[in-house]
Amino acid sequence: MDTINGNLVYSKGNSTYQSGGNFWTSYTVQWTSGDISIPVTATVKKARLYVYYCWDSSTDGINANVTFNGQNYTMSDLDAHYKDVKGYASYHNHKSGTMTYNVTDYFNTGSNVATFTKVGQYKKIAIFGMALVVVYEDANEPQRLIWINEECDILDALGEGSSTTGYIGVNETEATAYAPFSGTMDISKVAAAALITVAPAGDSGSGNEDRLYFNTGQWDNVWNGAQGKDVSIEETDVKGYLQSDNNVARIQSRGDYMTATNAFLVVEYTSGGIADHIVISEVQIKGDDNTTHDFVEIYNPTDTPVDLSNYKLMKMTSSGNSNTIKSPISNPTTLQPHGFYLWASSIDGSYPTAIGADVFTKETIAANNAVAIVRISDGEVISGVGWGSINPATVTYCENAPYPTNPGNNESLQRKINATIEGDGYGPAWDTNDNSADFFKQTIPSPQNSASGPVAPIPELNTLILLMTGLVALMGYVIVKKERDK
Repeated sequence: MDTINGNLVYSKGNSTYQSGGNFWTSYTVQWTSGDISIPVTATVKKARLYVYYCWDSSTDGINANVTFNGQNYTMSDLDAHYKDVKGYASYHNHKSGTMTYNVTDYFNTGSNVATFTKVGQYKKIAIFGMALVVVYEDANEPQRLIWINEECDILDALGEGSSTTGYIGVNETEATAYAPFSGTMDISKVAAAALITVAPAGDSGSGNEDRLYFNTGQWDNVWNGAQGKDVSIEETDVKGYLQSDNNVARIQSRGDYMTATNAFLVVEYTSGGIADHIVISEVQIKGDDNTTHDFVEIYNPTDTPVDLSNYKLMKMTSSGNSNTIKSPISNPTTLQPHGFYLWASSIDGSYPTAIGADVFTKETIAANNAVAIVRISDGEVISGVGWGSINPATVTYCENAPYPTNPGNNESLQRKINATIEGDGYGPAWDTNDNSADFFKQTIPSPQNSASGPVAPIPELNTLILLMTGLVALMGYVIVKKERDK
């Protein structure tokens, strides 16, 4: 499986609040290339246009057309339509809504433009603004998990400790929208995590009028839309509050009238991944009592055969002196996809046969050394590993930091399957270019050779895009009607 990396970008363009009335028919938002920046090497996988409206008191509901870069969308073309009305007195006896359009096929990496046009006799409707959200894939980006959560929930409470509730008649606990993010993640691999929340009309004002929760994390005065009418989009670092599963965000009014419409969770994994080249996968520097029972195992995690006559196996001591173990590694021998190749020291003449070595020489490796696969044509180090008390600046075959200790008698250094799995039936191909993170010490060495048969590497986790509709409002005491079309 190919590694698919990517990211989520978003912008409300030049959106501003458009008040309700019959004095306008069309509303237009523009996005420049700087608003939605997409790498030239990227492929757009998903583009969603959101139109946020309010003050709809029509009987039959809103009727409008939207054009995006010249493509016309009618009400029947909506990808989803979320509506909320509280039905409490006259102030909240109006619908607010989120109109959602799939514009993937019409998104431009340069400028984009969307126009909302009212249709029919009833035209008293207000527009908070629009937002454009794009998910793209690019091999140059880190690996990410992306959740897209969308809905529409009106929230309004006067705040904690107030004897009088908000216009809807609820307190801040009830005026809370929940955004669940289902699915598991590997916390040990997380490099960053951002929660992007969209709250039309969100405006903290002068006091503590809104609050964001993410699991055990809490932030006050988060949304600060101009004049309490515009679309407020805020990005919050939630890495320190991530759970492996069952993550939940909560958007809460504590005196602010606001609408909760979107919550996007973007979790970035560390840059390491499955190697796309041959690697040193296991090293032993001595057996039970014999310091010459040395071996180096090589693994091919790719789907392509590799000609080993193009490479040599080298070692380097702690002083930086290098020596050739075998050059070329084999001639001619092809290392098959997902296959292994094994070198052993032949100082003990029976040892190579005992472990089934494919090739052997009288070289040895020892404590505080490093070994590497080097391309013969240009001297580039393709894969290296160092261990013990060595300085990577001197021992250049070591990748970043060495494995911190020397393997003992009948121990080996084994490359991991991925960031957290040391052995589970997949090929050892995890590669972050850091020996201290990529290897572990095992007490039962397991050298494999060309006859061992292929073992595929663990499939990498693709960029995962989860579309949720889970902003659940806990305002059940006063909800009269809450609708979702499509």
